[in-house]
Amino acid sequence: MQEFGPYDTSVLQSRRQLESCDLLVMVYDSSDPASFAYLTDLRRNYSLDSLPTMFVATKSDLDYVEQRCDVPPDIYCRELMLNAPVHVSAKDMQLANVFQRMGTITRNPQSATPALLLARPNRWSAARILGISALVGVTAVSTFAAYHAFRYWWSHIFNSNPSSYTPKRSEL
Repeated sequence: MQEFGPYDTSVLQSRRQLESCDLLVMVYDSSDPASFAYLTDLRRNYSLDSLPTMFVATKSDLDYVEQRCDVPPDIYCRELMLNAPVHVSAKDMQLANVFQRMGTITRNPQSATPALLLARPNRWSAARILGISALVGVTAVSTFAAYHAFRYWWSHIFNSNPSSYTPKRSEL
């Protein structure tokens, strides 16, 4: 585990060092309105989507302060298909199992890597919806046709007058 200060971006500039990173934990102060915007700027400036990422909001024991950034932290994470930020407080000893969550992500890094998550096709894409709609339509038309064929068969075969039936010579 290696910790970096707010002005130490040398690691972010080195591709070699970034490739050795198992998990990028982006920590912001939830009581500082400019804190989260700094992280979004780092992500934008250094193209960090290929790294497993987790956001942690510290000082959750203090009053909530709206972050001054384009998108609130929870929506920002949702847009990256990541879990919402983990809120922790050292003062209240609320760590929200942050280390357990970090371990889970390092065991399954693709679950928190924005580049991989955003590259997945949307399960409800237009093509998929169109395909399901076509399947439902074909099934409905087939069921309708089978029902009417069965009704016709039933009314003409079983409801015909049995006395008018004359067996063929081969049936005698």
